[in-house]
Amino acid sequence: MHTTIQISPSVTPEQRRDPRFIALLRDSEQFFNCRKNCCFSDKFRRLLCLHEAGHIVYARRLGVEPVFYGPMMMWDTRPEYDRPAISKSSVEFDNPVNATLTAMLKANIAGFVFREQVSDSPNDEIAIGVDMQAARQCYAAYGGRTEEGFQRAVAEARQEIVDELRSLEFQKLVWETAKEFGQTVFPAPKLTSSGLKARRLSWAQI
Repeated sequence: MHTTIQISPSVTPEQRRDPRFIALLRDSEQFFNCRKNCCFSDKFRRLLCLHEAGHIVYARRLGVEPVFYGPMMMWDTRPEYDRPAISKSSVEFDNPVNATLTAMLKANIAGFVFREQVSDSPNDEIAIGVDMQAARQCYAAYGGRTEEGFQRAVAEARQEIVDELRSLEFQKLVWETAKEFGQTVFPAPKLTSSGLKARRLSWAQI
């Protein structure tokens, strides 16, 4: 099945006509619909889903149900960038009014902590930075003011996540959630006759 690249409603008609936007959209369509190892491989997909599982697991702990999103074209409006960008995957959830700061921070940072702790491919600095920015906004919303206090709060939240990941039962939940996200957002490709043959051959070799 074909993976469709969504376009954020915040992208203006003028931005859609920008040659850079058109080129990135074209390249992204090709990337997400190619299953070769150099493109959207099974491993790449699992890692994306693992990251989103971190947000989903802890958002559900807060009593809210996240909305799942696949690849989406955006426009990075930060003055130092001001260019088209693509979000490979994401989740969105409401912030409950009665949640503790630590619980909220866990929902914000668990994506890259999961990648760091249970995979061989930690997130890049850009992805970590996006989640940390959300964590900073959360910290400020709870009245936090100092960098030292922020770093201490994040370290506490991170350690709680790491401690939970020592449980095999919790790891099972993590991977089940990652699979749920993947099945929802990234449709499985249709098998061709050659694909079926290759799969039969791989089974025969097990």
